[in-house]
Order: sequence, then C-alpha cells, then structure tokens
Amino acid sequence: MLKDRFHGVLSIGIIGLSFVLGFAAILPFSSSLAFGYLIVLVVAVPVIVFSYCSKCLCRGHACGHVFPGKLTRWLPERKTRTYRLADYLGVIVPFLLMVGIPQYWLWKNAFLFGAFWTLLAIAVAEIRAFVCKGCGNEHCPLVTK
Repeated sequence: MLKDRFHGVLSIGIIGLSFVLGFAAILPFSSSLAFGYLIVLVVAVPVIVFSYCSKCLCRGHACGHVFPGKLTRWLPERKTRTYRLADYLGVIVPFLLMVGIPQYWLWKNAFLFGAFWTLLAIAVAEIRAFVCKGCGNEHCPLVTK
C-alpha cells in the first residue's frame, strides 16, 4: 500500500509539473491568458475530484493518490456506486481543457511541448502500473488486478 501511495503522489506531482510547463509556455505571450489557464487548473481539479474521486470506495482511507482522497472530505458527499456518463464527462471535459489550452503555446517551443507530453505519459504509466493495481475501487474501469 505504501508503494502504491508513493507512486500515486509521484504521478500527481508529475502531472502538476506538466501543467506548470503549460503555464510557463503561455506566460511569455500573455500573462492574462496564462493566469486564465491557472484559474482553469484551479477550478478543474475539484471538478474532477468531485466527479470521480468522491464516488471512490477508497477515498477516505486508502486513496492511492492521497491528495484527491483528502480533498473529497471538503466536497459534498456522494454515494459509492458505478460511474455514469455525467461522472465521466466531469473528468474528461476539465482534463481536456487542462491539456488542450496550452497546446498552441507549447507547440511554439519543441522542448516544452516534448516535456509536457513526456511527463503526462510517465504519469499515466505510473498510475496504470502501480496505483490502479493497488486500488480497491471495484467500480473504476481502470482498476486492474
């Protein structure tokens, strides 16, 4: 379990670092757009956590990512059951905004573009290889045993 949590926290940190690169790519071109992106990030995280993590069986005691589980304590309580279309959309739409918004500016800098996508790929690999395997959320379609 501790190893799973290490990889969960590490993967969240890596994802966060990729979004910092997105912010850094936008900032030289427009500080107002960069801070607008920052607002999108700040709003998107609780939306994702509410949509998905707040229905997870492990949220209160065994969250593999740790921080989303703790954040669910501050959000309205939801019943643990199978995920529905609205739950998936509550993850997909904010995540697409978080990833999609900086692409124009990242594309202008090959290093930042490559680093952004490499970091996201590493984080996804960490999650799939370690976190999902240790998760007890029987309703999550990503859980593999």
